[in-house]
Amino acid sequence: MPNDQMQNIDPVVIIIFIPIMDKFFYPFMRKIGFPMYPITRITTGFVLAALSMAFAAILQHEIYIRGPGYEDPSDNGPNNIHVAVQTPGYMLIGLSEIFASITGLEYAFTKAPASMKSFMYRTPQPHRDFHQANRFTACPCSSSPARSDPS
Repeated sequence: MPNDQMQNIDPVVIIIFIPIMDKFFYPFMRKIGFPMYPITRITTGFVLAALSMAFAAILQHEIYIRGPGYEDPSDNGPNNIHVAVQTPGYMLIGLSEIFASITGLEYAFTKAPASMKSFMYRTPQPHRDFHQANRFTACPCSSSPARSDPS
Protein backbone atom coordinates (compact mmCIF):
# COMPACT_ATOMS: atom_id res chain seq x y z
CA MET A 1 0.00 0.00 0.00
CA PRO A 2 1.45 3.39 -0.92
CA ASN A 3 2.15 5.67 2.03
CA ASP A 4 -0.26 8.36 0.84
CA GLN A 5 -3.14 5.90 1.23
CA MET A 6 -2.43 5.02 4.87
CA GLN A 7 -4.85 7.69 6.08
CA ASN A 8 -7.67 5.72 4.42
CA ILE A 9 -7.34 3.05 7.10
CA ASP A 10 -9.19 5.27 9.60
CA PRO A 11 -12.51 5.52 7.70
CA VAL A 12 -12.32 1.85 6.69
CA VAL A 13 -11.89 0.86 10.36
CA ILE A 14 -14.87 3.05 11.28
CA ILE A 15 -17.09 1.55 8.56
CA ILE A 16 -16.12 -2.02 9.47
CA PHE A 17 -16.20 -1.70 13.27
CA ILE A 18 -19.39 0.34 13.84
CA PRO A 19 -21.67 -2.64 13.10
CA ILE A 20 -19.35 -5.00 15.00
CA MET A 21 -19.45 -2.76 18.06
CA ASP A 22 -23.23 -2.32 17.90
CA LYS A 23 -24.15 -5.94 17.19
CA PHE A 24 -21.50 -7.86 19.12
CA PHE A 25 -19.20 -5.86 21.43
CA TYR A 26 -21.72 -3.71 23.36
CA PRO A 27 -24.20 -6.62 23.84
CA PHE A 28 -21.32 -8.87 24.96
CA MET A 29 -20.18 -6.29 27.51
CA ARG A 30 -23.76 -6.00 28.84
CA LYS A 31 -24.02 -9.80 29.02
CA ILE A 32 -20.88 -10.14 31.16
CA GLY A 33 -22.13 -7.42 33.52
CA PHE A 34 -20.20 -4.41 32.24
CA PRO A 35 -22.63 -2.17 30.38
CA MET A 36 -20.93 0.50 28.30
CA TYR A 37 -22.74 3.67 29.36
CA PRO A 38 -22.12 6.79 27.24
CA ILE A 39 -19.56 8.26 29.65
CA THR A 40 -17.69 4.93 29.72
CA ARG A 41 -17.59 4.79 25.93
CA ILE A 42 -16.41 8.39 25.63
CA THR A 43 -13.70 7.82 28.24
CA THR A 44 -12.62 4.66 26.42
CA GLY A 45 -12.45 6.67 23.20
CA PHE A 46 -10.20 9.27 24.81
CA VAL A 47 -7.92 6.55 26.19
CA LEU A 48 -7.70 4.92 22.75
CA ALA A 49 -6.89 8.30 21.17
CA ALA A 50 -4.12 8.85 23.73
CA LEU A 51 -2.73 5.37 23.01
CA SER A 52 -2.79 6.15 19.30
CA MET A 53 -0.80 9.35 19.82
CA ALA A 54 1.68 7.53 22.07
CA PHE A 55 2.09 4.83 19.41
CA ALA A 56 2.70 7.48 16.74
CA ALA A 57 5.28 9.27 18.90
CA ILE A 58 7.16 6.05 19.63
CA LEU A 59 7.07 5.04 15.97
CA GLN A 60 8.35 8.46 14.89
CA HIS A 61 11.17 8.16 17.39
CA GLU A 62 12.06 4.74 15.93
CA ILE A 63 12.07 6.19 12.42
CA TYR A 64 14.55 8.89 13.47
CA ILE A 65 16.94 6.55 15.28
CA ARG A 66 17.10 3.74 12.68
CA GLY A 67 19.26 3.69 9.60
CA PRO A 68 20.23 4.10 6.99
CA GLY A 69 19.27 7.78 7.34
CA TYR A 70 19.92 8.38 11.04
CA GLU A 71 19.72 12.17 11.11
CA ASP A 72 17.76 12.82 7.94
CA PRO A 73 15.88 9.91 6.32
CA SER A 74 16.41 11.43 2.86
CA ASP A 75 20.22 11.59 3.31
CA ASN A 76 21.33 8.13 2.27
CA GLY A 77 18.42 6.03 1.17
CA PRO A 78 15.06 4.99 2.52
CA ASN A 79 14.47 4.07 6.12
CA ASN A 80 14.09 0.38 6.92
CA ILE A 81 10.72 0.72 8.72
CA HIS A 82 7.82 -0.28 6.51
CA VAL A 83 4.96 2.20 6.09
CA ALA A 84 2.38 -0.41 7.18
CA VAL A 85 3.76 -0.26 10.73
CA GLN A 86 1.53 2.82 11.12
CA THR A 87 -1.62 0.69 10.77
CA PRO A 88 -2.22 0.09 14.53
CA GLY A 89 -2.16 3.85 15.15
CA TYR A 90 -4.81 4.45 12.50
CA MET A 91 -6.87 1.55 13.85
CA LEU A 92 -6.70 2.93 17.40
CA ILE A 93 -7.76 6.40 16.28
CA GLY A 94 -10.64 4.89 14.26
CA LEU A 95 -11.84 2.92 17.27
CA SER A 96 -11.51 6.01 19.45
CA GLU A 97 -13.79 7.88 17.04
CA ILE A 98 -16.36 5.11 17.32
CA PHE A 99 -16.24 5.22 21.10
CA ALA A 100 -15.99 8.99 21.65
CA SER A 101 -17.33 10.93 18.66
CA ILE A 102 -20.21 8.71 17.67
CA THR A 103 -21.28 8.19 21.27
CA GLY A 104 -21.10 11.94 21.94
CA LEU A 105 -23.24 12.75 18.91
CA GLU A 106 -25.66 9.94 19.75
CA TYR A 107 -25.97 11.08 23.35
CA ALA A 108 -26.51 14.72 22.42
CA PHE A 109 -29.06 13.82 19.76
CA THR A 110 -31.09 11.47 21.98
CA LYS A 111 -31.19 13.88 24.93
CA ALA A 112 -32.09 16.98 22.91
CA PRO A 113 -35.70 18.08 22.48
CA ALA A 114 -37.14 17.61 18.98
CA SER A 115 -36.78 21.31 18.16
CA MET A 116 -33.03 21.26 18.92
CA LYS A 117 -31.92 18.01 17.26
CA SER A 118 -30.34 19.69 14.22
CA PHE A 119 -28.63 22.25 16.48
CA MET A 120 -27.19 19.47 18.65
CA TYR A 121 -25.81 17.73 15.58
CA ARG A 122 -24.17 20.93 14.36
CA THR A 123 -22.69 21.98 17.73
CA PRO A 124 -19.42 19.97 17.46
CA GLN A 125 -18.83 21.10 13.87
CA PRO A 126 -17.27 24.56 14.56
CA HIS A 127 -14.64 22.88 16.73
CA ARG A 128 -13.72 20.56 13.86
CA ASP A 129 -13.74 23.47 11.40
CA PHE A 130 -11.37 25.44 13.65
CA HIS A 131 -9.11 22.41 13.99
CA GLN A 132 -8.88 21.98 10.20
CA ALA A 133 -8.17 25.68 9.66
CA ASN A 134 -5.48 25.56 12.34
CA ARG A 135 -3.92 22.51 10.69
CA PHE A 136 -3.68 24.21 7.32
CA THR A 137 -2.29 27.37 8.90
CA ALA A 138 0.37 25.56 10.93
CA CYS A 139 1.37 23.08 8.22
CA PRO A 140 3.92 25.33 6.46
CA CYS A 141 5.54 26.10 9.84
CA SER A 142 6.13 22.50 10.83
CA SER A 143 9.29 20.69 9.92
CA SER A 144 11.15 17.52 10.71
CA PRO A 145 13.02 17.72 14.03
CA ALA A 146 15.97 16.03 12.34
CA ARG A 147 16.17 18.85 9.80
CA SER A 148 15.74 21.78 12.17
CA ASP A 149 18.68 24.09 12.62
CA PRO A 150 19.70 24.26 16.32
CA SER A 151 21.19 27.75 15.99
